Amino acid sequence: MELQDHHAAFIQLFNTTRHWAHKERTDNRLTPMAVLDEQRGRTVTTQKLQKAFRHLQFSRLVNQHGLVSIQRFFIYAERGLAKKRVTVWIYENRLNIEYKHTLMARYDCKLTRKHPQLTSVSNPEIYETNFDSPQLELFVLDDSQWLKVIQRPPFAPRQARSGPFAEQLLLWSTELAVFLWFWLS
Repeated sequence: MELQDHHAAFIQLFNTTRHWAHKERTDNRLTPMAVLDEQRGRTVTTQKLQKAFRHLQFSRLVNQHGLVSIQRFFIYAERGLAKKRVTVWIYENRLNIEYKHTLMARYDCKLTRKHPQLTSVSNPEIYETNFDSPQLELFVLDDSQWLKVIQRPPFAPRQARSGPFAEQLLLWSTELAVFLWFWLS
């Protein structure tokens, strides 16, 4: 929070300090706050913001292996967060996974232009956090053995069955049926 407080103080100072860009104004408005004093933007509802950013920010549930499912990929978040919701951000070809405003992992990604569809996820950066799993690993894997991104195969519809869906089985075998027919007749 300390960094955010310093940033807010900087923005306040920046907006209330005289700027060289406004030195030739004749209306005596020399600070950004004075220049934008009467300008008011339109308010945007939370629902509109969520709708506008729904492809860029969303939440996912972490499975028991520490992976989140995003489109056709399983991506590692943190094993210690199993059954918890994490926030996923996709912005400027970067995929960030956060939990309680803490960056857990960062990946490079590529999206299709027409529809925001992930085509590749690579270069994982996993960060040390306080959310590590208390369970120790049975086998310690190095980076080449540990799969942090798993691409699922593309969806393939099931093939329709041809022929009967069920086959009627005989109550008795043919030999038993012939024997009983001769014996009873």
